Amino acid sequence: MKRKPMTVGRLRKIIFLAVFLLLGFLVFVTVKANAVLQKNHDLKMSQATLSKKLDKASAGSLSYNPLVGQYFEKFLNAYYNYNQDQQENWRKGLKPYFSTDLSMTQLGTWSGQQSLKDHQILGIFSVDGIRTAQYSVTLENNGKQSTLIVNIPYEQDNAQFTVVGLPYVSTDLDTVGHVGENRLSKTDKALTDDNTVDDVTSFTKTFLQKYVSSSKDDMALLMDNPQGLAGKVDMVGVDNIKVSGTQNNPVVTAVMTVQVHDTDIKQNQQIRLQLKKQNKTYFVTKMMEA
Repeated sequence: MKRKPMTVGRLRKIIFLAVFLLLGFLVFVTVKANAVLQKNHDLKMSQATLSKKLDKASAGSLSYNPLVGQYFEKFLNAYYNYNQDQQENWRKGLKPYFSTDLSMTQLGTWSGQQSLKDHQILGIFSVDGIRTAQYSVTLENNGKQSTLIVNIPYEQDNAQFTVVGLPYVSTDLDTVGHVGENRLSKTDKALTDDNTVDDVTSFTKTFLQKYVSSSKDDMALLMDNPQGLAGKVDMVGVDNIKVSGTQNNPVVTAVMTVQVHDTDIKQNQQIRLQLKKQNKTYFVTKMMEA
């Protein structure tokens, strides 16, 4: 069989094809290597995020750090031992415990005298990513004793602690909870539509009144993750209502004042509601307290 002579043109084609295949192989290898590097990077980031979450979850437990219990022993005595004739001293005593952006005027002004008779920690858990200590506290006012369950949101940096929201009344130990710097103070641009603001304000007052007096089951038609205080305290009033967000999805923040039955014991609580417009009313997609 007669072999064809290798011409310069055929040789160029063979060399070009070989170079093309080699470049294609190098591109393929580079893409695969970059994909592996990116996957390893993503895995390391996920691992770091998970480690941070685990550290944050564990760092608040009493078994991990008994300083938590010592800190709240002092805080609860400073917060719940109150005399109307020493209100200024009361606020000054509490100022070191709260975040710097929480105004002491939000503590309220009460009449009479109350004292902390007993307290017991029920648990330390995470609410919306915020460490929260839950306590059962027994207070005495005008000779009567009342027991409340309260949640206290706080931040911890090594051995330093800061209460980042007002303690709020809860129904029972709840590892999901409702609720950060004062985490409810941040709002979007205020809504300027007067009709929407009026409607949201009216709904907020009605909703919070029902929330204080109703059970979880009664609140199921008004909110996701239904919650209710079932009349454990009485509603005194709702103030400082601010409306932001959009007309269809407004966000409202407010300060709600509650009072223990047949006593002068009152407490202010911050509320943040994320709403969704439904026909002529609203539905609460998320509720946070502090």
